[in-house]
Amino acid sequence: MSVFVWSMVGIAIWHFAVFVPDRFWGGIIGAFLAAWAGALLTGYLLPEPGVPKRNPPGVGEALWAMPGGFAGLAASYAYGAWRSESQPRGAGMRLFKRRKSVTVLPCPECSQLMPVDATECDMCGADLRERDRPAPEPSEAPR
Repeated sequence: MSVFVWSMVGIAIWHFAVFVPDRFWGGIIGAFLAAWAGALLTGYLLPEPGVPKRNPPGVGEALWAMPGGFAGLAASYAYGAWRSESQPRGAGMRLFKRRKSVTVLPCPECSQLMPVDATECDMCGADLRERDRPAPEPSEAPR
């Protein structure tokens, strides 16, 4: 039951992350994991290592988890801020990188947007290797 209390304290502390700019390593999910893991760690280690035998847990179990939750958030924020300053702007902490945009043209049969190097339309199956008709201006669209 104490582990549940420590987890809830870490999650409660994580909610304080909305009061500072998002420079946490791993974004808001990284802040969540840091606060949760820190609360579990100090809850387990303080005041003496181990899971308390008392059931139900008292207020002490909740209080011992708080320093770890705040320390985890602080460490995640400090590392994320340091990393974002050492990297070029925009390369920061994105877990999923955006793809570069690709040039697309509409299919002459169904007007489905297809990459310029496509040989067949995915929608109608038209052969796109022979684009004899004058095509409209290519437009940039995310892939």
